[in-house]
Amino acid sequence: TTTTTTTVVVVDVCDPPASDETSMAKAKPTKHTAKEIKAKADKALTNRGGGKEGKSDRTGAVKGGHAKYECPVCKVTAPDLKTMQAHHESKHTKLPWDVDSIKNLHEAISTNTKGEGAKKKTWMNKGPSTL
Repeated sequence: TTTTTTTVVVVDVCDPPASDETSMAKAKPTKHTAKEIKAKADKALTNRGGGKEGKSDRTGAVKGGHAKYECPVCKVTAPDLKTMQAHHESKHTKLPWDVDSIKNLHEAISTNTKGEGAKKKTWMNKGPSTL
C-alpha cells in the first residue's frame, strides 16, 4: 500500500507582511479652507471685551458696551435681561425678581452711541506688510 501525505499551508491575506509594519505613510500637507481663514480673521478682529481696552466695555462705563444692565444687589453687570434674571435666580434666591429695580447703564450714563472698546482692529486692511 502507498501512503501520500499532503501539507496544506494557510495564508492570511488580511495581515500585511512583517517587513511592512515598520514603514509609515507620509503625512499630507494641511490645506486651510476659506471658512477657517474667515473664522480666524473674525476672531482676531472682533472685540471680545478682554484686556485693558475692554475694561470700560465690561463695566458698562460707556454706552455701547456689552454690560447693559446692573444688578441692584451686588452690582454685577449683564448684557440682557434674560441673563440678569438667570443671575438673580441663582445668586439672590431669597429676593423676589423685580425687573423695574434693574438699572439700565446705557440710559443712565451717556447719549454717546459708539463704545470706546468697540473699535475693530484693521491690521488686515492696511495693505502690504513692511516686513
